[in-house]
Amino acid sequence: MYLNINNDKIHSGEIDILGAKNSALGIIAASVILDGDITLYNIPDLYDIHVMIEALKQIGFNVFFKNNTLKITGEANNFILSNESLSSIRGSYYFYSSLLAKFFHVSSFLPGGCNLGARPINYHLEGFASLGCDYVIFDNHIEIITQELHPNDIHLPFPSVGATINLIILASTILGVTHIYNPALEPEVLDLINFLNHAGAKISIKENYIEIMGVTKLKGIKYKIIPDRIESGSYMLLALTKTFSSISLNNTNYKHLEEVIKTIKNIGGIVRLNKNKITVISPKKITPINITSGVYPKFPTDLIQILAAILSDSYYPSTITDTIFENRYSYLKELKKLNIDVKYNFPSYQVSSSHIFNSAKLICSDLRGAFSLFTSCFLTHGHFQIQNVDFIFRGYNSFLDNLKKMNVSFSLGCSTDNLLF
Repeated sequence: MYLNINNDKIHSGEIDILGAKNSALGIIAASVILDGDITLYNIPDLYDIHVMIEALKQIGFNVFFKNNTLKITGEANNFILSNESLSSIRGSYYFYSSLLAKFFHVSSFLPGGCNLGARPINYHLEGFASLGCDYVIFDNHIEIITQELHPNDIHLPFPSVGATINLIILASTILGVTHIYNPALEPEVLDLINFLNHAGAKISIKENYIEIMGVTKLKGIKYKIIPDRIESGSYMLLALTKTFSSISLNNTNYKHLEEVIKTIKNIGGIVRLNKNKITVISPKKITPINITSGVYPKFPTDLIQILAAILSDSYYPSTITDTIFENRYSYLKELKKLNIDVKYNFPSYQVSSSHIFNSAKLICSDLRGAFSLFTSCFLTHGHFQIQNVDFIFRGYNSFLDNLKKMNVSFSLGCSTDNLLF
């Protein structure tokens, strides 16, 4: 699928932010271990969510999803996840913990996701082993089984969001006390903890660890997912391009975006906060900076590619370092098509430009890289085409509707027959 953009005017607009995909994926999987009906609000309508919904149906649940509200009734009756689409998304591995808690057994495809380099699940599996599980991996499948789950102290080598969420889900119903040291404490992790505690779990955050006191039963509840800080940050950065004057975002939580707001101000943007609304006003010129992504609350790795597109619109170079994913650089060769100068010194690189071309065909290879290339089309007036734009739909709810709200002139195509270039 491709997107043609005719960028011949100054844009602005106001859009609504929905729930965080990375919260929703973990909470949907955790619903397996609750007894009773569950209603989840503010769920984004994305491909990954629909894959998780189909998995719930496959293992026995009744699921109704409409207007960003997800209703889950019934209970799980088997531990086998045979839907191959699970191997196309990263969040499918959250079912490992919930099905282990329910059946002491899970059989599934290995997780997928964007190609960002090595993304092993060894921290998850080592944590499961600490809680009494054995596993075997064959072809594209994984089988995890246990005779008896027991609490333990788990020391994560790296504060992995996925591993932290998986271990919290599993430990929440293991009687006794489990400690997770060096955990991830991203807002999405805290959202899962809040969800489970509302359902009756006993999870608390200490100075350098998470304490989980296992309970025998968790009840069904109604719960609203937090706003998506990465979607919010993406549009906030888009507002800094030359052909935008401002973008306002509704239903946001600026407390989750403090480092993003700080960075936007450092490069010249203006940020106005009003309760759950954020407005970003474009600067007259971009101020170059040096920045390193990191674990929350540092600048998020999921926004570093989009920030790079913004920083490239300056004669003076900015230095960018991504400490999380070693393969998040494929979009840089696409930025070069716009006459953007890129100098590599991995894991760092510099971007700058003296004259950005007003026409290019750009090819996406991952979700955030796709939004970065989309953002680069607004660095100057012109006509652009983005191929493999499907990636954007994996993480940005109502993306095309939002383009209309921002008065962006575009056309979408599914064939190569009528490409502009």
